[in-house]
Amino acid sequence: MQNSSWIDYLRAMAGDDSYADISRRGGVSPATVTRWFQGKSPDAEQVISLARAYEHPPTDALVAAGYLTPSEAVTLGTPPRPLRIRDFSDLEIARETLRRIESGEHPVLDAPMDADHPVMQERDNVTHLHGNVGGLDEDQLRDRYDGEVAANKDQSADRLDDDQA
Repeated sequence: MQNSSWIDYLRAMAGDDSYADISRRGGVSPATVTRWFQGKSPDAEQVISLARAYEHPPTDALVAAGYLTPSEAVTLGTPPRPLRIRDFSDLEIARETLRRIESGEHPVLDAPMDADHPVMQERDNVTHLHGNVGGLDEDQLRDRYDGEVAANKDQSADRLDDDQA
């Protein structure tokens, strides 16, 4: 019987760890980890050991492995485990990033990034302007760019008028 909930939980918990890493951290053999990914259910002791090794609540792991129901795992007064980035999928992170950008809720979104910012240094497709370019300083380049954008908009509007006539 394929226990997809356990496999999904194990993948999320282990992140990019290899089968060998999972086995080492969980104190089980690599063959055991392979069998889990092939559909064999883990023993409850293995589930608890692995959850503790990855600093996850054993009750969550026992629910994912089918040993407890969610209602059995609820313990009043137990604070929830803080979420970490690895707890979310790339899609969830992208959606949250987009939501924040669209809402404009964070001031860093409006802060300029200079050429020394780590993100800018990692990008090889960014042209960094230092000093002047072609005899134009940054303000002159901006004015020239704004003028070209306006001219392109006018040309597009003229073509649209010609097409409709």
